[in-house]
Amino acid sequence: MAYTADKRMELCNTAMALAEQNLFGTSNDGLCIQCGSIQGGCEPDARKHKCEDCNEYAVYGAEEAVMVLGLC
Repeated sequence: MAYTADKRMELCNTAMALAEQNLFGTSNDGLCIQCGSIQGGCEPDARKHKCEDCNEYAVYGAEEAVMVLGLC
């Protein structure tokens, strides 16, 4: 996927924040890299799960999203 620099930075910041929360908390949130929606109950290594908001198969676990987005 091609992102504008601002959109990529926004997604990276969200993914990094979620990964930190998942590491030190009890939540397992993921991120849709298409629409930016946060999805609950997502395993850290999830890839291409269906987004509840945009219906695209673009939800990744937070840690996986960091890697997919280029290690932010």
